[in-house]
Amino acid sequence: WFSASKTLNLIHSFGWTYMTRPRCNRIFNGRSLSSFRFWGAQGRTGTLKGVGHRVQVVKDGNKYGLTNDLTPHQTLTWSRLYQERWIIETFFRGLKHVLHLQQCSS
Repeated sequence: WFSASKTLNLIHSFGWTYMTRPRCNRIFNGRSLSSFRFWGAQGRTGTLKGVGHRVQVVKDGNKYGLTNDLTPHQTLTWSRLYQERWIIETFFRGLKHVLHLQQCSS
């Protein structure tokens, strides 16, 4: 799972910014994400269980977005950024298929 705490901590230790979709049962500020109410389109900053740095959570419909970029994000900007990221994902999926690297997890 891409939003595993070890993965997020490793990416952050490299000084990289990540964007991912955590599950609604992840513990954020001591409670599950699904127990929070997101008013308007504003994200919330805080701590995620097992992650050693502050994160920001944005709610997009019935899904959540998670990033270590603490610049205030709104749902619309999050969705646009995630769509750009998705283009990269589909490119690499296609590249792995053409090069027959489906078993490669990188």
